[in-house]
Amino acid sequence: MATDSTRAAILDAARQVLFDEGWEALSHQRVAEVAGVGRATVYRHWPQRLQLLQDACSAEMLTIHTQARMLSEGFSNLRLILQRGIDEGRLAPDLNLDAIISRIVGSWVYRYLILDQDITPEMVVDVLDEFLAANLLVP
Repeated sequence: MATDSTRAAILDAARQVLFDEGWEALSHQRVAEVAGVGRATVYRHWPQRLQLLQDACSAEMLTIHTQARMLSEGFSNLRLILQRGIDEGRLAPDLNLDAIISRIVGSWVYRYLILDQDITPEMVVDVLDEFLAANLLVP
């Protein structure tokens, strides 16, 4: 396994141990087990447990930031699509785009967090179809 991919696997394992088992379980041995590498490999990259924790937290923050940026871009695209529908007379001109986006996204979040359903392309289409059925103006 290459060094970069080894480091990534170790950081992923450290994040998994930290979130699933807690700080107390975050040891070089446990992370090595989860990552499928030798304990010496973990020590070679992170001689101190605190260093491993810091890098695992930094990797998690980068993941969260990347996901938030992708969501933000996706919502911007949704806003543009809805605005185009208004501009073309397909949607009512008085639609509150923030409220509509909240309802659409809220439906996905509810299904994901509360109902423990994966967000699939079919789910996205179903929610959008429901919105369009209720809001599309007949030309």
